[in-house]
Amino acid sequence: MIFGTKEHFAIECIINNSSDLESIFGHIAIWISKEQLGQLPLTVLLKTPVTHFQESIIQCGKRRQKKFETMNSSEVFNFLQAALWGEPEENRSNIDIIEEYKEYEKFNISTNFSESFDGESLYLIEDDRKERFIWKTFDSEQIKEINLALGTYEKIVQSFLDWFRNQVCQAD
Repeated sequence: MIFGTKEHFAIECIINNSSDLESIFGHIAIWISKEQLGQLPLTVLLKTPVTHFQESIIQCGKRRQKKFETMNSSEVFNFLQAALWGEPEENRSNIDIIEEYKEYEKFNISTNFSESFDGESLYLIEDDRKERFIWKTFDSEQIKEINLALGTYEKIVQSFLDWFRNQVCQAD
């Protein structure tokens, strides 16, 4: 099942079995600007990405950062990579590192928690007019960006979650 459009933003998911949420296996990928993030053929436990998406839509409308408005996609991507995953600087305490992570983790909508998405990075930045999706796939060194209408991410993720919940309920 595909939610959204591959040309803009979509989640593709195939459920292998529909027993309880704890043991549902299937296949999942994200499509953005016709590019696939995640290895759809790989079978994964779907509870982890579903939980991630549930938590990520809570942050919708809160992914604003004034400084990102003047930065190009490479600058934003590199800043967030360093803030979230970079090496600690000598003059920063562990508390500072944790605080910075907490401040910027909401921009990370990668589902890099699952082997299907190893090495994939996807960030979402919001402003008053649009959503900026900035990403780099595992196979590519190129940082890419697409701007979509406000609410696109939340609408598509919520559609996916509603469908998934329905699949689990039908299995009961």
